[in-house]
Amino acid sequence: MIKTNNMNINKLLFSSVAMTALLTGCLSEPDFEPVTVEGGIEIQLEGSILQEATKVNADGFEDGDALGLYAVNYTDGNQTAGTLLTEGNQADHVKYVFNESAWQWTPVHPVYYKDVNTNVDLYVFYPHAEPDAVDAWNFEVQKDQSTARSQSALGGYEASDFLWGKAENVTPTEAKVKVKLAHKMAGVEVILQQGDGFGEGEYEHVEKYVLATGTTRKAAINMATGIVTPIGGAQSTGIVMCPQVDGSFRAIVVPQTVLAETQLFSITLGGVAYTFKKDSDFTYEAGKVSTFTIRVSRKVPSGEYELELADVSISPWKEDINTHESEARQYYVVNVETPGTLGSLIKAAKKNPDKIRNLKVTGQITDKDFYFMRDSMAILEAVNLKEVKIKNALFTPSDVGSEGSYCDDVIPYNAFYNKTSLVYFAFPETITDIGAQAFYFSNLSGALILPDDVVTIGERAFHSTSIGSVTFNARLEQLCDESFYACNSLSCELHLPESLKYIGTRSFSNCNFSGKLSLPKNLEYIGPTAFCKAGNFVGDLSIPEK
Repeated sequence: MIKTNNMNINKLLFSSVAMTALLTGCLSEPDFEPVTVEGGIEIQLEGSILQEATKVNADGFEDGDALGLYAVNYTDGNQTAGTLLTEGNQADHVKYVFNESAWQWTPVHPVYYKDVNTNVDLYVFYPHAEPDAVDAWNFEVQKDQSTARSQSALGGYEASDFLWGKAENVTPTEAKVKVKLAHKMAGVEVILQQGDGFGEGEYEHVEKYVLATGTTRKAAINMATGIVTPIGGAQSTGIVMCPQVDGSFRAIVVPQTVLAETQLFSITLGGVAYTFKKDSDFTYEAGKVSTFTIRVSRKVPSGEYELELADVSISPWKEDINTHESEARQYYVVNVETPGTLGSLIKAAKKNPDKIRNLKVTGQITDKDFYFMRDSMAILEAVNLKEVKIKNALFTPSDVGSEGSYCDDVIPYNAFYNKTSLVYFAFPETITDIGAQAFYFSNLSGALILPDDVVTIGERAFHSTSIGSVTFNARLEQLCDESFYACNSLSCELHLPESLKYIGTRSFSNCNFSGKLSLPKNLEYIGPTAFCKAGNFVGDLSIPEK
């Protein structure tokens, strides 16, 4: 039996993971007369739309979305930060709107720095509003979050979200300023999992409806800090959760603690409502999604349903599959019928590949298409391959005396090697292996959820990426050397599947995992320093006895 060093454990702490939103355009003029000088410098914000969950989905903002901005001047020769006021700042809750065709934020009126010498703090928030008090803005998440978006209003789920960010001590500049936005509300997801007692096809036809209960919908938001504070007690009516296309339910709630034995959900199955509670206090955390997997079984012969908590987890904000309704417009979509022709199809459509930020591909592709995305699409940030089949792709490179291997259903070797613009990637439905260095030194970020059929993760596959958490599938067998080495943004508990047989050298070194670590019973090998500087673990870091 191979032994490794035991490590200390601390209770898992979920740190806030900010979702970066890079915005551009001009800002509208404040309600009072701003101080300007001849040739004054206009305040501008940087304008890329990227990430895993900027707003309520992976696609970021869509045409017509509106944000707000405050600009607050420094005093005393830029030694003292100004105080954010409800009115009378250099810029007050300035509204500007996303123009999708131009890919920029279009202002009503421009706004300027006070002068070339006065620095500012910039506060950016979504959705746009005109807060009645910046220290305690009254905000309420929607009661019915299943309502659809219209031309004049956000859907109930989207309207409940609140994102906030601040750029501090900005020196007047003609360059665009980068601002990071973070989710300040809490997310909750309910997955209803089929249990025992159902015949073939019966479970799918059961009508399902979920209310989130036990929380107050009302909050006070401090616009200077982005902190959301719950107000009052829980409303008896609850929140109608938004159904997702994968069958789960989502809602946005005010961050708060629900006491033990308080009803968390009312779950209606086939017209009958069932109460779900926890026997301990539960906290909805700002910027996190709490996922409850509830197993639903049917008793025989009564036909009554029985609910059992299968799992509960807290993770960084997840992609919402069908909200915001912007995927088709935000992604440039290419259907590839012949593998290896992605580049020629884009060029034949007279589209400049260096101008494409978000790309969705359908059909069939091979390693040549991955390398085109990597090397010939300079600003590519989001790639959606959910509807792709990968054919005859390079999995193992050639070596002295041997030829490379080519396989179907694999992420190729070096697929996005050093692709620093890449932030979001949606895996194909059928993937068995992730090649060596597939995402090495990319900026892949957010929650990494591996496809169900992945068996092998190659050497340095996610080395030095920015992922915030990782969920392994139940079939994974092999983690090769340095597969997650130096993933410095990882801040989560590590759950290794029982199927895992091999953990390579330095697989999780220089990460920030924590919690109790139990190695799988089927494990056959642990490489040297697999968990070196990997956070605060405790437990038997040894191969279990067979």
